[in-house]
Amino acid sequence: MATSPRIAPLDHAVARPLHIEQVEDLLKLQKAAQKITSILDLDQLIDQIVNDVARSFGCIEANLYLHDEANAEVVLAGVHGCTLHDKGQRLKVGKEGMVGYVAATGQMRYAPDVRKDQYYIACEHATLSEVAIPLNFQGRLVGVFTASHHELDAFPAEQLRLLQALCSHMAVAVHNAQVFKHERSQRETMTRDAQEARIIQQALLPKSSPYIPGFAVSGLSISAGAVGGDWYDFIALDDGRWGLVLADVSGKGTAAALLMSSTRGSPLQSRRGADPSKSIAG
Repeated sequence: MATSPRIAPLDHAVARPLHIEQVEDLLKLQKAAQKITSILDLDQLIDQIVNDVARSFGCIEANLYLHDEANAEVVLAGVHGCTLHDKGQRLKVGKEGMVGYVAATGQMRYAPDVRKDQYYIACEHATLSEVAIPLNFQGRLVGVFTASHHELDAFPAEQLRLLQALCSHMAVAVHNAQVFKHERSQRETMTRDAQEARIIQQALLPKSSPYIPGFAVSGLSISAGAVGGDWYDFIALDDGRWGLVLADVSGKGTAAALLMSSTRGSPLQSRRGADPSKSIAG
């Protein structure tokens, strides 16, 4: 009598070799790394890390702190799942919380039971386990990433290793975004400075050329860049003569434009018989 083959229990049917899970973890890590390293806007990057990326790695709560080296503090820049602290919270390096401890030591700290960890500062009342991992780039602390869970010892060793690998990519991405933000701020400052200098420069140039019997006189200044260092002017003298001034102001930007403004009055001393060169030197 033929018999039907027995169906294996469900837990055996879905069990997968360990190496398959490891490959999937590596692929997930690679995908996350590609996602975060492609973002150069710092705020967008941090939001992506604490929300989408952290959640895909099983982090119910995730925070990201940035290192404020000048004040020896870490500043909460990204929050997900934590209601007790807001962005902008500051912790003293080496003095406050697991985050401060990790920032000072440069080593990961895992609290399988936060109630027994001397450094833990509550983020959620239901939190029972937490890990804090430093974000280091070329030997320099960039920030600290934390992940929390409502279960005791919720982060097995393999997941901790995976989070540490993820944090290495986070550190590079955050560093690049900070450099990009700094350079963009500098470019905006330079652009604003150039615009202000151009306004000053244009205000100092004559609006029209004078009528001088027997002569055709005109002037025009065209800058190679946003702001030039050239200046010209027409000065009416008391005896009916005219003075023509041509100058190349040293430097660029607002400083050069202001120098032009202060120097502009010196040739006017010639109206009173003074030597303009001495006025400028003075």
